[in-house]
Amino acid sequence: HVPGITLTSVGMPTRLVNLFLLQGIASVTLPYNGPLWSVSIECVYYLALPLLIRQRAAVIAALACLSLLLFQFKPGAYGLYGYQALIYLWPWLIGLLIVMQPSKIVVPILLGVFGLLLIPQSRRITTEPLAFVTYLAILGSVLCVSRLRLNDCLMIPFCKWLGDISYPLYLFHFPTLLVAYKIFGFAGVWSLFITVLAVAILAYYIIDIFVKNNLLRPMSSRFERLSRLRISRHPSSL
Repeated sequence: HVPGITLTSVGMPTRLVNLFLLQGIASVTLPYNGPLWSVSIECVYYLALPLLIRQRAAVIAALACLSLLLFQFKPGAYGLYGYQALIYLWPWLIGLLIVMQPSKIVVPILLGVFGLLLIPQSRRITTEPLAFVTYLAILGSVLCVSRLRLNDCLMIPFCKWLGDISYPLYLFHFPTLLVAYKIFGFAGVWSLFITVLAVAILAYYIIDIFVKNNLLRPMSSRFERLSRLRISRHPSSL
């Protein structure tokens, strides 16, 4: 228990499900790291991408409309079986439509406006009063990024580094806050902020730099070479 929050302990099966990014499908998200729910949804979306990218824009738009309609209905107590992935799918599909047809943005804009109108009505899901402001800023950025040339000052190494550590900051900030407060007794704003930032930077260099460069990329390259070798030997299997 921490001030303002009561966390319920979960068993080993739930921890294993979260390890394989199946939270929201086969179990609840770990209470002590809420952001993991979005990681699971992202995995579902990108696994479905090879199938979705082959569909016509009208099919993608229809699926976005279905997701928008379901966005009005909050999932049950736990939101299992992929329902959360479905109700949050529409903004991702808007971005996919823009990527698929950069010159045809009328439909994405209409879907985006429809979503903007629904967000204030979906108080059971978007509980933050200014959620529509965040959504509008992201939608505007997605619509404009392909039509704007970034200023060179935005591409300086420090700004890029801030972007690099932002994702580990998102993933690890909550458990870090809990450990810093409960175990080490940190209660001040600055002590908690510095601790969270330090953990995010450390995670970035360990996972994104060391593990990715020394383990994940060599494995990926090896798998790609083996796949190409198999295709060259058995072209008829395609």
